[in-house]
Parts: sequence; C-alpha cells; structure tokens
Amino acid sequence: MAKYMKQWGWCRAGRNLKVWLAVLCGLVSAVASEGRAQGEKDKVLEIKDFRAEQVRSPKYSSNYKARSGGETWYQLKVKYEVEEDWLDDVNFVYYVLFKVDIAKAKVRMDPKRPYVLFRGSSTYMNVQQGRRYSVMFVHPNTLERYGDIDSVAVVVSHQGRRVDYKSKSSRKPGWWEKLPPVDGQLIPRNKSPFSVLLTDEYEMLVPDSTAH
Repeated sequence: MAKYMKQWGWCRAGRNLKVWLAVLCGLVSAVASEGRAQGEKDKVLEIKDFRAEQVRSPKYSSNYKARSGGETWYQLKVKYEVEEDWLDDVNFVYYVLFKVDIAKAKVRMDPKRPYVLFRGSSTYMNVQQGRRYSVMFVHPNTLERYGDIDSVAVVVSHQGRRVDYKSKSSRKPGWWEKLPPVDGQLIPRNKSPFSVLLTDEYEMLVPDSTAH
C-alpha cells in the first residue's frame, strides 16, 4: 500500500507542476503581449528611410561676384512618420565614422585604430503628424581631409527617450557608442548652403539645438 501511495504522490506532484508551468507560461505570454502593445503605443514616430550620399552644393545667381557652387558634400537624410498630432523636443543625433588617412589628415592618433567619430544633432519643435524629413551634412573639406566614410547612423529621441535608430554599417548595432564622439564637424541644414532649398519639407528647429 505504501508503494502505491508513493506513486500516487508523485503523480499528483507531476500534475501540480504541469499546472504551475502552464500558469507561468500564461503570465509570461501576457506580460510580453502587454509590453509589445505598450511599445507600439509609445512609438510616437518611426524612421521610414535613411539615406547617406554625396550631393553637389547649389549654385545661386546674384548681381555680385561670388564663389560658384558645385562642391561635393555628404548628406544624411531621414524620412520619418509622426503618429501623434503634434510633437516637441524631437532630437536627431547623427554619427559619421571616418577611417582616417593619418598622413593626409595631419592628425595624431593610434595607427592601429585610425578612426574618428563625428557627431551632430538637431532638435525640432511643432512637429506635425505625417511624413517629415531631417537632414545633416558633412562639409567638402572634412571629406577631403579625413578620407573614407566607414559607417553612418542616426538615433532619434523624443523628450529624452530613444524611439528609433537606423545604421548603415557592417558593424554591430550600437557601434557609435564604442568611440568618443567629436562635435562640431557635422553641419545642420540651417547652417549649410542648402538652407533655402525645400524649406517646407523640414520642421522648425529649436534655437541653439545644433550646437554639436
């Protein structure tokens, strides 16, 4: 009899374990579903396209002599979709990683790690629902001095919380966090020769938000 009672006890324990596992799996699934739903709800904007390409500076005509355009810039352009009616404090941080020709650039750095990471940012206000654009530029002289661009990325935040990012690189995501960034080398649209072009495509910049 004791033998059968022991077997019965093990069977009951096994069934109880299965019940608890089923309950636990249900809770985990519910939490995951709630997290996904909350994440979708909190995603106030989404990057739809990220392009990095060379562009020629525009040529403007005037009644006085000026230096002609046509120099090669590097443009980082983001197309994004805003889900809310209005957003403020929408911050775009751009990263450009150069593989430096040290002799040509005349800079001091470790020849085993000949990389420099440039960072620039723009913060927008009164951003309306719908499809919008953000852009950042690399000056022709920067391209000429520092050589080949290895990787580029953009990280978007709303009120200090990261909401999306895009990277064009063979490196792992987050590569821009591995090197100390250098500010002041990337140029926002309002400080570039492209500032008067397609003005209706771009949102209002927060004053002094392009200090990087």
